[in-house]
Amino acid sequence: MRSGWVSQGSVTEDFEALLAKYCGSTYAIAVNNGSSALLCALMAHNVKPGDHVLVPDYTHVATANVPRLLGCPVSLVDIDPNTFNIDYHALERAVRQRRPKFVVAVDVAGLPNDMERLSTLARRYRFTIIEDAAESIGAEYKKRRVGSHGHTTVLSFHAAKQLTTVEGGAVLTDDSDLERRCRLVRNHGEPLHRKYHSVRMGMNLRTTDLQSAIGIAQLKKIDRYLSTRNRAARLYRERLPNSLSFQLIPSYVSKHAYMMFLAVTRSRKTRDALKRHLEQEGIETRTPGHRFINILNSEQAVVRFNIVVSSTKGRFRFQCIIR
Repeated sequence: MRSGWVSQGSVTEDFEALLAKYCGSTYAIAVNNGSSALLCALMAHNVKPGDHVLVPDYTHVATANVPRLLGCPVSLVDIDPNTFNIDYHALERAVRQRRPKFVVAVDVAGLPNDMERLSTLARRYRFTIIEDAAESIGAEYKKRRVGSHGHTTVLSFHAAKQLTTVEGGAVLTDDSDLERRCRLVRNHGEPLHRKYHSVRMGMNLRTTDLQSAIGIAQLKKIDRYLSTRNRAARLYRERLPNSLSFQLIPSYVSKHAYMMFLAVTRSRKTRDALKRHLEQEGIETRTPGHRFINILNSEQAVVRFNIVVSSTKGRFRFQCIIR
């Protein structure tokens, strides 16, 4: 505030540098929210209307809405009922069928995807991976942080996330050309030092120095936040009833980020009793968690999507998110 500059400026540049260093990427481009980060990444990858995009069925609807806004047909792929992330066998079948240009891999609740497996599929079928790490900042895949594996990664800094700027997001990349295009897309297609000279399609996706200052302060504390979340998750696993199902943590996951802790019960009655008990103990819960997009689809709450595989949803009917 004392600087007299509150919109995007030098503090945002400092935040981007610190964020890139923390995540292990070469570049970070800060934007105004997580949906904008995905929008910016797709536009910087020169997505075109008609380019097919695959997304998991179990995610926030923004993951599917963003490519649809860009004119892309979107197909939903089933998830693994153990990890809650995309099912790689279902994904390969969908890729053979749809021949997508992009696959958006969502790290559900903070659990990293198997990026080596995804990268193998991407090379074989020639699609681009965008990792939706809105829930997984600080998580580690094979002892390397999310964002450090060479593909485009998008983050969210919403107030519910492990690191917050109240609202905000970022694109992570090691590609200098993609970084340049992201910065153009973020600012109406205008180069930094040529105001009102638009050289490509873009829009106002900028963040502010006020939000970036919060992000810098949050980065200093994020490892402590993640440790606290992991301790809480261990206690939940130890003390909650054995009849509940929890997210499987594969051996390739070195650290879970636990944006939330997911429990699946066998009945609505059990779920509601668990919710009441936890909230009496001062533990916030939410039911349901993410809704399957194809269920929203059937309720006509969003535009219709193609459904490639959809068999898991019955097993996730009685979810409970524990915060």
